[in-house]
Amino acid sequence: MSKSRGMSAGQELGEVRDGVSIQRPPGKAKVDRERVPPGVVREVWARAGGICAYPRCPVVLYRDPALRTRASFGEVAHNVAALPGGERGQLDRSRELSKDPENLVLLCPNHHSLVDEKGAAQRYPDSLLAEWKHRHEAAIRMAGTLSSGTAADALVLQGPIGGQPTALDPGSMPFAMLQVGLVLDQEPAVVSVDASHYAPKSVAYWHHAIACVRNEIKIRQTLWGRQRRPIAVFALADMPTLMALGFGASEKVPRNVV
Repeated sequence: MSKSRGMSAGQELGEVRDGVSIQRPPGKAKVDRERVPPGVVREVWARAGGICAYPRCPVVLYRDPALRTRASFGEVAHNVAALPGGERGQLDRSRELSKDPENLVLLCPNHHSLVDEKGAAQRYPDSLLAEWKHRHEAAIRMAGTLSSGTAADALVLQGPIGGQPTALDPGSMPFAMLQVGLVLDQEPAVVSVDASHYAPKSVAYWHHAIACVRNEIKIRQTLWGRQRRPIAVFALADMPTLMALGFGASEKVPRNVV
């Protein structure tokens, strides 16, 4: 389906806009349909804070990422397609939702093309796009209204539990930090404990996991002490590994265990 642009609704892919070249994927044809009203486009941009809503995409859509000059290349995408024949199109809902801000999400050109390419509906159903939108907009609202927000670092510890690997959802971390007044302004430091070569709960297993955590903490301790910023800790591991994390982190560094 065709794109609805944020601040340049009359332009199409394949043009150079504000020094940014946006290419239309092969075989991507224009589709005639009514444009999203400018007022609705502005609302979608405002609710997204001018940042792509694709999880962990850092693109700020009102400046050139290389030159840092003013540019406007965000695209307003449809969760349920604007036409029944588009990706995620629905015969009974597409026309009704085509101009509804609740059905529109702000994306960068690359991720808009990704979710709208032929056959993408199976990987990116409208429910998934709606989840991205709501999570992203909630984080933007929280950051914008938080009066005592403090810039903070994040430490992620992922270790095995009972010999089984674990994983944390990085997309949930910034929102969780906002709940306690912390704002994540750079990628979290990730500590992954691999104890797959040791028998679960063996002495060698515990020694390896604890040594791994202590070494990782020691590497970062100097930086933390110099920055004097709070650290949000996200940890999913067995108890001895968590205890090593607690003992290894400097008592002089403020922490929020999430």
